[in-house]
Amino acid sequence: MPVAVADVVDLGIPLGRVGSLVVQLNLGDVAPLQFVELMRYAPVALAVNGGYYVQPDFVQWVQAQRIDGMTGYPLVSAIDQQLATGWLQE
Repeated sequence: MPVAVADVVDLGIPLGRVGSLVVQLNLGDVAPLQFVELMRYAPVALAVNGGYYVQPDFVQWVQAQRIDGMTGYPLVSAIDQQLATGWLQE
């Protein structure tokens, strides 16, 4: 898992953004294999666009889902669905 995180940081995503997502995924009991897959697709959701984060903020959205009780595979499925629908592409 550390390699997956390092790869995202190496793409230029701020460490604080990546770290915040990692915390939310860990608190959400995301399995290691699913964690690595999410980190593979997360950079587009964590990217800074013109100095501003894409809104709504992805990390805050993941945190809200987790606080609402979504953990494990259901959390991963919700994140996958959001990423697949182009929710973060503006």
